[in-house]
Amino acid sequence: MKKVLLFTILLLFFFDRITKLWALSCCIEPFEATNYLTFLLTYNRGVSFSLFSSPDTTLFILVSLFSAFITLLLGIYTYRAWLQNKNITGELLVCVGSCSNLLDRFFYGAVIDFILVHYKTWSFAIFNIADSAIVLGVGIMAYHIFFIQE
Repeated sequence: MKKVLLFTILLLFFFDRITKLWALSCCIEPFEATNYLTFLLTYNRGVSFSLFSSPDTTLFILVSLFSAFITLLLGIYTYRAWLQNKNITGELLVCVGSCSNLLDRFFYGAVIDFILVHYKTWSFAIFNIADSAIVLGVGIMAYHIFFIQE
């Protein structure tokens, strides 16, 4: 089971990287896939929902270092939980999403976001596959904390 989980996580990482490369190559202009889904390339220098986004390099570096530090701490926790045969699905999803977004910060100076979900005048924040993995992972972690006693 562990091998399947690790393979799935690696597959998710590569899928995120490939979709970001696709977005960089063809989503400079908005591409409306459906009435509810548009692909639009954006560069997020902040965190979720562009919080702390700024052209200021110092703030970008601080946000990036903080993200890297939290990812490292979660990675250490996840490894220890894995050694104890605990369910680490949520933690792995958060780690893989965060690592992919950290690569964006290093190579592009911002996180590549390109998925826009909308309906009429309402629209959600622009995000990517890694962001989805992080949200799903946090949800799984919360579920385990509140509903499953390990």
